[in-house]
Amino acid sequence: MTSTRAQILRALPIAPGDFVVEVGGGHDPFWRSDIIFDKYPFDNLHRSEDLAHRAPVLIADATALPLREHGCDLLFASHLIEHLPEPDRFLAEVQRTARHVYLEFPARYRELLFAWSMHEWLVEVRGSHLTFYRNDIPQLFGDFFHAHYDFLLDAWMLRRHAALNHHVACPAGAITWEFATETAFEHVTRASARGSQRVNQAPASEVDYTWRQLGVLVLQRALPKPALDRLVGAVRRRRRGTARPVTQALLDRLGCPACRTGRLALDADTVRCAGCGRRYGRRHGLFDLDIVGEPATAQPAS
Repeated sequence: MTSTRAQILRALPIAPGDFVVEVGGGHDPFWRSDIIFDKYPFDNLHRSEDLAHRAPVLIADATALPLREHGCDLLFASHLIEHLPEPDRFLAEVQRTARHVYLEFPARYRELLFAWSMHEWLVEVRGSHLTFYRNDIPQLFGDFFHAHYDFLLDAWMLRRHAALNHHVACPAGAITWEFATETAFEHVTRASARGSQRVNQAPASEVDYTWRQLGVLVLQRALPKPALDRLVGAVRRRRRGTARPVTQALLDRLGCPACRTGRLALDADTVRCAGCGRRYGRRHGLFDLDIVGEPATAQPAS
């Protein structure tokens, strides 16, 4: 039986006291995450729904994480790496900050279906080795799968998670990577079946939907669209939650992204680095520890 995402995540070797950090939590963060780092928590340019606050959220860049060396037991990043202009810088941060890593990203079949404009890379994996292909895949189906995305298609994709997504779960130091010389479309075209090797439609197979999925599908057919939209909106608002407080106990497990060694402490309405003295304020209620893009001459706040 093909593994579902829930089965894959339940199998991760996480001990009760392990510190789990998630980068780019999105609207459905990992249930075990102790903290979430997100660079764009206030806009949905790269996600379909609002950020969910299932754990405390800090604003940070994936290439300059507020963690000390090997500061977390597991770094979790789902559907993030294909968005990054420089994924190698993120992977270097993973190896600096984490003991183990879980990465998840679209397989070529999912990329071909949707061809998202914001995905910089098609990522292929063999073991713990990642190959990045510059993503130039054309939107062969136009907006068909975007315009007609519904609960049925969502349920269909969830039951075929392993075929439509890749994942890597391993010690952080085991990750290796390379950038291919050919583009994603060149790679997919070369690797696709041609002529007599092409496969024709197989007999229809049963899909083992969960009771929850079946219930949602029934509601989609039974309720008028305005009523269904109100119900979905209420569920999304509940799932989104409200901002969770950042405590000193949590900051004790982090590190200054500027000097990388200093410990962080709550100081009035800011976070202060005990090493370099830099202060990090709030942006719309969230502590902002994103230092990427600042001028090289910028001085830490006194």
